[in-house]
Amino acid sequence: MKLFFRTLSILYFSLLVSVVHGIELPKAEKKLYKAAMKKVDEIECYSHFLENEKKFIKNRDNRYDQIRWSFIKDVCYDNPKVSSPRKALNQLVKACVDGGYLEPKNEEFTKSSNILGYELITDYPKFTVAPDNYNALRNIAYSTVDGYSQHLDLFLPKQVSKKPVPCVIFIHGGGWAVHKRAWMEGHAQYVASKGYAAATIDYRMLNAVDPIECVKDAKAAVRWIRANAKKYGIDPNRIGASGGSAGAHLSAMLATSYGDADLEGVGGNAGISSEIQAAVGFATPALTGNRFSWPWRKGEQPEWFATISPYKHITEGDAPMLFLHGDKDGLVIPDDAQDMHDRMIACGVYSELEYIKGKGHVFYMTEEIAERALAFFKKIFEEN
Repeated sequence: MKLFFRTLSILYFSLLVSVVHGIELPKAEKKLYKAAMKKVDEIECYSHFLENEKKFIKNRDNRYDQIRWSFIKDVCYDNPKVSSPRKALNQLVKACVDGGYLEPKNEEFTKSSNILGYELITDYPKFTVAPDNYNALRNIAYSTVDGYSQHLDLFLPKQVSKKPVPCVIFIHGGGWAVHKRAWMEGHAQYVASKGYAAATIDYRMLNAVDPIECVKDAKAAVRWIRANAKKYGIDPNRIGASGGSAGAHLSAMLATSYGDADLEGVGGNAGISSEIQAAVGFATPALTGNRFSWPWRKGEQPEWFATISPYKHITEGDAPMLFLHGDKDGLVIPDDAQDMHDRMIACGVYSELEYIKGKGHVFYMTEEIAERALAFFKKIFEEN
């Protein structure tokens, strides 16, 4: 009788637990694990997580595999809508060190884990607009570099226009290192609900690349929109860009650096123009070099600073810009926007500057600011 109950217990347990790639998982997690690891494999050429795991994880066993799965499951399924995987990453590294699998302060493994975590999160918009007047097309690959693709979400007005409509590309901020495209989704939804097309984009970020590559990805997104304009009812001659903080920087670079072949990159649609016709920047880092302001806080300027300075790229014929900037911004100081605005005017480029009273750095995640930006795009696209 004891043997019977023992056998029954084993059979019952086997219904609950499955062994996948050497790791014991509840049956309910089997499909989740396989789907997540497929993503990890796709990201490997960019993150090098699995490579560094083999290099630095000692005495790997089932317990380590459980630790790794806890990290991946956290950012993929349990808490995907976060701006950063930092909490899950810290737990992963601590568990690896405490378990004797990893030497303390291993920067290479931590870096690759961080890259992987960012690629697995979804992020979330600060505000949303009900999908009554727009359709969303998700997860479209717009650029592929070294075997790894960046994606965009495209938002189109439901009411079909007789004429092609303008499109605004929204670019998330976060110091070129934080967030995903969903961060700016509220802005894109708002614009699409008002009759324009809009897109939110991911781009390769710090830890994996330097900011020059972020600029190249932004340009690849413009080329993709223009190359596919006819398919989606978009006017290829009315493309705008907007973003906050680092996303504002990338938008300003799109507005000022058209024609610089060294910044085009190899992200696809070669031969298609990356020129935009208008831009709106929220808390825009102009990289003037005139004073300490993000990202140049102290010490020597990074070697890439002048290469991606929208301030230094300004020339006659650049796209018109609107700068919205909190007058209490302590990260990207208001003088940055003033200097950029003044130089554009001096070069004969149309520019508007508006300070938002009493506001700091991240003031722009509201419908009111989205409406102010849209009004500028309408002014440029429809009145000129």
